[in-house]
Amino acid sequence: MTDRTAARLRFTASMLVIPLAVTIAAVVWGLWAKPQLPDPMATHFWLDMSADDFASPGSFIASVAGTAIAVAVIFGAMTMTGISSMRAGKIFAGIGAGSIAYPPLLLVSVAHPQLGLYDARGFSLPVSNFIAAFVACGIIGLFVAVFIRPTVEPEDTVPAAAPVAVTESTRAAWFGRGHAS
Repeated sequence: MTDRTAARLRFTASMLVIPLAVTIAAVVWGLWAKPQLPDPMATHFWLDMSADDFASPGSFIASVAGTAIAVAVIFGAMTMTGISSMRAGKIFAGIGAGSIAYPPLLLVSVAHPQLGLYDARGFSLPVSNFIAAFVACGIIGLFVAVFIRPTVEPEDTVPAAAPVAVTESTRAAWFGRGHAS
C-alpha cells in the first residue's frame, strides 16, 4: 500500500465514521421499534404530509439501511479516487456525511410518530419531523466538514532525470509536474 492510498483510506474512514454510526443506531432502533409499528406503515408522503405509500416495517428498515450503505460506498469510492485534499475535500466530506446520514435519520423521523398505531391509513407526518431529518443531516455534514482533516498527499518520488542539452533549435514538450528547488 502506498503512502497516497493510506492517506486516502484515513480520510475516507474519518468521513464515514459518524454517518455509519448513525445508520447502525437507526437500524437497531428500527428493529427494536418494529413490533410497535403498524403493518403496513406509511413510508411516503404527499406535499401536505399525508401518507400516500405504505410498506412493511421490515422492508422499510432494510431499504433505508441498503440506501445508506450504497451512498456510503459511492462517496467512499469517490474519496479514494482523489477528492480528498484541502478545502474541496472538507466540503465533499461534509456533503457525503450528510447524504449518508439522511436515510437513517428519515427512518426515525417517519417511524417514530407511527409507534403504537394500529393502522397507518390517514396518517400525516408532522412537518417538524420532516424538517428535523434535514436539519440533523446538515449538522452532521457541517460537523464532519469542520473537523475532518484533509489528507496531504505525499509527493511522487520520481528519480531525477538525466540533464538534456538544450540548444536554440531544440523543441520540447513537458508532461508532468515541476517544482522549483
